[in-house]
Amino acid sequence: MNTNAAWLPTGVRFGWRLINRLALDIGARPEDVERTLRALKEAGWVRWRRSEDVAVAGNAPRRVPTDLARRLVCRLLGWELTDHPRIVRAPDIQGGTPVIAGTRMLVYAIASAFRAGQGLNAIRQDYPFLTLEEIEAAIHYHLI
Repeated sequence: MNTNAAWLPTGVRFGWRLINRLALDIGARPEDVERTLRALKEAGWVRWRRSEDVAVAGNAPRRVPTDLARRLVCRLLGWELTDHPRIVRAPDIQGGTPVIAGTRMLVYAIASAFRAGQGLNAIRQDYPFLTLEEIEAAIHYHLI
C-alpha cells in the first residue's frame, strides 16, 4: 500500500484514448492496461477523477508490484522505457541518461562499480536505498 504523500502530475486524463496509447507504447493488450490501471488506483498508487488528470504516487515507480504496472507508471510520467522495466530515460532526469526508475541513480555508475570488481552486496552497501533487483537490473542493462 502506498504511504508516500507526494503525488506527481502526469498531464493526461484517464480514458480509452489513454488506455489505447499506453497499450501501444508498452506492447500490452488494452484490457490488461485498463485492469492494471484500475488495480493501481484501488491500491493507491495512481488517482484520477472525472475532471482531473491522472496523478502518480511519488514512490510508485519503485514500489508497484508487477513489471506491467511499473511500465505503465513510468509511461504515465513521460519516461522513455528501455528493454528492462526498472530502467528508464527521462529528459529531466540526468539529461536522459539511463537511470533506475524512480531514482536519479545512473545505471552507468552501478555497472562501473561492478566492472571494478565490487560484488552485489558491496554495491548495495554503497547505495543502501537500492534493492538488489534494481542493482541487478542496472548491471544487466548496461553490460549485456
